[in-house]
Amino acid sequence: MVSSINLTYIHIKMKHELKSNGWFGDKNILFVGDILQLPPVCGEPVFEQVTAKTLI
Repeated sequence: MVSSINLTYIHIKMKHELKSNGWFGDKNILFVGDILQLPPVCGEPVFEQVTAKTLI
């Protein structure tokens, strides 16, 4: 399971590399799985809000 912080880092990196302000650099991303089944081993679930304080 991917944590919300990892998804946020991917989003930020894609925005920067693709020079776009859209979500994930305006690219379509397909996520498959049951996000409510298992929590991430390290980190918060994807449905938890990520704040700037969390990223540091």
